[in-house]
Amino acid sequence: MTKQKPMLRRLVQVAAATLVGALVGVGGVASAASAAPDDVVTFPDVALENALNAVTNKPAGTPFTEKRLAAVTYLAISNRGITDLSGLENVPNLSNLQISQNQVSDLSPISGLKKLQTLTLDQSQVSDLSPIAGLSTLKTLRFSSTGVTDLTPIANLTNLENLSFYNDEITSLEPLSNLTKLRTLTASLNKISDLTPLSELGSLESAFLDQNEISDVAPLSNLSSIQNLSLSANQIENVAPLGQLNTLTSLLLDLNQISDVAPLAGLQNLTALYLSNNRITDLSSLENLPLSDVSSQAVTGPTLYVPENATSFKLANPLAPYVLAKGEKVNVESGATLSSGVAQWKLGATTPAELKLGVVSDNSAKGSYSAVTTYPVVPAKYTNANPVSAKVGAQYAADLTVTPGFVATNHSITSGSVPGLTLDKKTGKLSGKPTKAGTFKFSTASSDAAGNAVVGTWSITVAADSGNGNGNGNGNGGGSGTDKCSAPRPIPVFADTPLAHKFYKEIDWMECMKYSTGWRQPVGKPLYKPADNLERQAMAAFIYRMEAPKNYKAPKVSPFADVKPGDSFYKEIAWMYESKLSTGYRETGGKPTFRPHDSLSREAMAAFIYRLEAPKNYTAPKVSPMADMKPGMSFYKEISWMYSEKLSTGNKTATGKEYWPKDDLSRQAMAAFIYRLVLDYRK
Repeated sequence: MTKQKPMLRRLVQVAAATLVGALVGVGGVASAASAAPDDVVTFPDVALENALNAVTNKPAGTPFTEKRLAAVTYLAISNRGITDLSGLENVPNLSNLQISQNQVSDLSPISGLKKLQTLTLDQSQVSDLSPIAGLSTLKTLRFSSTGVTDLTPIANLTNLENLSFYNDEITSLEPLSNLTKLRTLTASLNKISDLTPLSELGSLESAFLDQNEISDVAPLSNLSSIQNLSLSANQIENVAPLGQLNTLTSLLLDLNQISDVAPLAGLQNLTALYLSNNRITDLSSLENLPLSDVSSQAVTGPTLYVPENATSFKLANPLAPYVLAKGEKVNVESGATLSSGVAQWKLGATTPAELKLGVVSDNSAKGSYSAVTTYPVVPAKYTNANPVSAKVGAQYAADLTVTPGFVATNHSITSGSVPGLTLDKKTGKLSGKPTKAGTFKFSTASSDAAGNAVVGTWSITVAADSGNGNGNGNGNGGGSGTDKCSAPRPIPVFADTPLAHKFYKEIDWMECMKYSTGWRQPVGKPLYKPADNLERQAMAAFIYRMEAPKNYKAPKVSPFADVKPGDSFYKEIAWMYESKLSTGYRETGGKPTFRPHDSLSREAMAAFIYRLEAPKNYTAPKVSPMADMKPGMSFYKEISWMYSEKLSTGNKTATGKEYWPKDDLSRQAMAAFIYRLVLDYRK
């Protein structure tokens, strides 16, 4: 066999060692062990070679021997333009390697450095830590601002004492759960939310976990050695678990969502406590702690009900929520003026969406308290309709009602009057018996305790006494049936249908005629539920009350498969069938079904009313009055008739009027249809 020259033999050995290291993670250990001390080692990356010569005080180009490399234990070669670490496997005694700010991506060449204790890789292109998984001697590891997302490869590096990986994409700390010797952890600027893996790290003295997604700090409550803890810029609300960490000397909790800091009162070893940019208003519990910074609190105040078109708004005792430590007080700094304990904001032409109040501690020391409280605003106004007409000598009553949440403590008439009527200052009820006919305008104000007032102007027409009134206050002059109920009553019957409701007149008439009774409530007025979909059984009840004979008796055998004697509305549904107003749904074999709880469609409603009225000789038009209905469609005739008789006006759209036949019918729309049928069509 031909004998190789020493240099060639060395290159072959290096190549072989590199290949083995890439495949099995052994690196160049075998090669270094078998090489002679004076053998020359080459580095493929010239930048690495030059950096090694520079830090070992040798001229560029000085060759490296095994002996020379064996003496190297410390290499600080950051920011040298290095891309390839090949050759470092021949530095067997290296204990401290700093290669930050280079373009290195592959750590395989250092996978066999069994004496390495410190490794820094900050701002490199490393994304995979697998090559260093076996470096059990590591005590310090830094790889911040790299492409690393998975900590699994370092799970068995149980000698680690210092670990830093800020500004990466780390989501899970689970691989750290067994690193019980860890003393310092820097994991800021990641995507960490679960701290459970840290719960058993009893040696941890410092943890920097800023700018993550942490909301639950309970796993930290067992850290018996922790001294420095930084949790700034997370999503923490509850700090109670931290109140047990009596070893803490420094705690940073700024830029969170904390409002209650009382649990921290027992941390008597603290020398620095940062709480700025939270939601804190009460610091009295921390009077004995060093508050390094409690500025810039962002507090959400209670909702304010600001009268529409008001030029100013007042709030009594706005500083009451702020309770500071050591006798400090707050002063209003911005947003409003303060006089005699009342804050006042000047308002523009429109009601703002929110009001702000800036306050600052009267102690000007660094880190003193400051806050901006934001109050959501709801415009307040009168919610009742214009009071209805009245009649001379007839008892009259109407209520002034305001937006719920605006607490009116005083109601008054500020100008004008209605002879014979008075306004109750406490309740806002306008009542009495008008003494003079005519149209009267008057203005009112409903004020809260701070003096903010909702204002309105009203007009009431009082009719002369015709001599046949019954004094019932409904302004219709007596009578019965539809005449008695034709005028809407001034006091709503249903709790959810105020005077201002779009269909108040129709719904009030339905109740007056006893076609609808609504839903009884344990306390107060019944509910009509105007926007709810109308069930088919409720439609049957409405029409039954309108048309059925008083002595009607339902059959003992139901005509429908899904409605039985004794069921709610059985009598009404059976009458609908016998009157041929409803045929139900045909089923395969057996009786038809009525489907009582199904929502009634608008087209089905048209069919019911058409059958009820049975118009003679009606012919549907050849051209549909509705854009979404055409001759030949189901229920076209019935819907066209409804439109022609003005029982339905349709829905205005960009392409013309539409009927929307398949839409569910609401209870308020049904009231409107029946109202028009009885009071307009039948008359």
